[in-house]
Amino acid sequence: MSGQLPDFYFRVPENGALVFRVDTENRAVDYLNLTTQWAQAKASDEQLEAVTEDLLLAMHDLRSVLVRKKEDRSLKGR
Repeated sequence: MSGQLPDFYFRVPENGALVFRVDTENRAVDYLNLTTQWAQAKASDEQLEAVTEDLLLAMHDLRSVLVRKKEDRSLKGR
């Protein structure tokens, strides 16, 4: 098997197929998608209870940074 990744990644869950385009530049995004899939389909109530607060705070922090940076770029472009 070569070291190259395929262009697409297919995963077949119970309710149909999911297709992802493989992009090695966006691994942090892959982890967010995997976490979402885990929380929606596999996580127990106890597991969700253990991580919910930390994940919500981390997402809030990320959103704040991204919004602030977007605003900075917008103001520079004027």
